[in-house]
Order: sequence, then structure tokens, then C-alpha cells
Amino acid sequence: MVLLTCACPTNDVSRSMEVDIEAEAEMILKAEQELVELRWSLQRARSEAEQQVDDLMKEVKTNQEALAKTEPELAKEIKETAEKIKEVKAEKAAEEAAAKEHEAAVAAGRAKEEEERQVAVADFLKKYGFKSVNSPKRSLLWSSYALHKAAKQGDARMVEFLLLEGAVKDQKDSSGKTPAQIAKAGKHTAVLRVLDDGSRSGAHGGA
Repeated sequence: MVLLTCACPTNDVSRSMEVDIEAEAEMILKAEQELVELRWSLQRARSEAEQQVDDLMKEVKTNQEALAKTEPELAKEIKETAEKIKEVKAEKAAEEAAAKEHEAAVAAGRAKEEEERQVAVADFLKKYGFKSVNSPKRSLLWSSYALHKAAKQGDARMVEFLLLEGAVKDQKDSSGKTPAQIAKAGKHTAVLRVLDDGSRSGAHGGA
């Protein structure tokens, strides 16, 4: 009796078949995933296309409504728009004219104030014998200035005028006193305030 034996590598064949089945399963799974993604892409594309169609239909409807307007209605709209533009221009022109008028009035007021100030200063200098706001009035033993004279008199208005005309605020007379020291000695507080304000605003200077 002869016994037949098989030397086939059954284990290797089984493993090979298992590998092939796994690879095929992976390919099927990958294909299914790609199919799902393709379906989602198609759905998004369809939604976008539908939205574009809706927008286009709205635009067409708007254009149709505009075209449906009669010629008198369009003429009326054009006329109303032109009238509004005209009104806006008129208002702007009126505002500009008012602004210019205000500026002219302010300038005229300043010019008048300046003229009155210069006249007052000139009268003051002439009355007390000063040649200019910063020229000293001398005698044998002393010398003084217009600003010192106004400070001594307690004339705050004239002190302000002299400063605006360029009087030197810290000028000293022959006794070594400034206008502020003279005003302080005479207890002229209004003059001291003007001198202090003139110092902060830089109103003093040389003429």
C-alpha cells in the first residue's frame, strides 16, 4: 500500500489570500469614501448653482420692475432729484456766504479795535511826553517809561494797550523798578493781572 503525501505550503497560501482580501477591502472602503465626498461636492455645487439662479432671477425681476415704470414717472423722479441737488447747493452757498460775512465782521471789529487802541496809545504818549511805547522820558535825575506811568496810575486798560503795541513788560526805570513792582506798590491788582496775562501770552516785546 502506497501513502501519498502533499508537500504544498498551505500556510503560505492562506496568508497570501488573507492579504489579498484585506487589500481589496481597503480599496473598496477608499472607493466608498471617495464616492461620499463626490456626492457632497455635487450637493454643494447644486446648492451654489441654485443660489446663483435665485440671485439672477431677483436681478431680472428688479430690472423688469424698473423697465415697467412709465416715462412720466421717470421724468418726475429726475425732476425731484434735480430739485434736491439745487436745494443742497443753495444751502451750501448760503452757509458759505454767512461764514464769509461773519469773518468780514470779525475782521472789521478787530481793525476798529486796533485803530481805537492805537489812537488811545498815541494820545497817552503825547499827553505824558513819551516818543514811543519803549522810549524813556528823561530828566536830570530819573527816567521812566509809558508802561511804568500807566501802571502807577492803575490804568489797566492802557497797560494792556501798551503791551499789545509792543511795550517791554520787564523794562526797569531809573530806580530799577519794573511796571509790576510799581503796580504792586500802588496795590493796583487789575494792572498786575494784565501784566501777568501779558507775560503768559507773550504780548510784551520790543518796538
